[in-house]
Amino acid sequence: MSDKAERIAGLLGITVTKVRDVLETVPFPPGSMDTVEQALKAFHNAPSDSEARRLALEKWIALCATIEQAREAFRNTPHDSEVRRLTLEKWITLCATIEQAREAFNNAPYGSEIQEFAFKKWNELSLAEVEAANTIEQIRKAFNNTPNSSEARRLAILKIEELMPD
Repeated sequence: MSDKAERIAGLLGITVTKVRDVLETVPFPPGSMDTVEQALKAFHNAPSDSEARRLALEKWIALCATIEQAREAFRNTPHDSEVRRLTLEKWITLCATIEQAREAFNNAPYGSEIQEFAFKKWNELSLAEVEAANTIEQIRKAFNNTPNSSEARRLAILKIEELMPD
């Protein structure tokens, strides 16, 4: 394809890179991106800023099934892009621990809707920890894991107040 791309570029008076970008945006063959690994390979093999790279990234995000996969995809998304927001949304959806939700919250743009989504997930996971806590020490630990100004934090204070001797 290299010779052909060069001839097309010469004929049209454009760069070979532009020709390759166009030629590589054809839909991926069936079965070529059925796994995260295949989508990741397609992403890394596609030219920067090409439609093929964008499509591979979208497929990669859709296939993410673990926090680790979502984090890796997030690190490869352009800052301030819709695809970055979608990747972070996928990451938040996959969060199963307070630490994961806190990390996603800290990676979200300040004051954004996606940060609010991360806050809700963090609060939800923190509420479960606070509700399961039965001793002052357990509640204190749970309190330290709650987001500021959250329902989980308020509940932790109320639970400690109930258990604290007069």
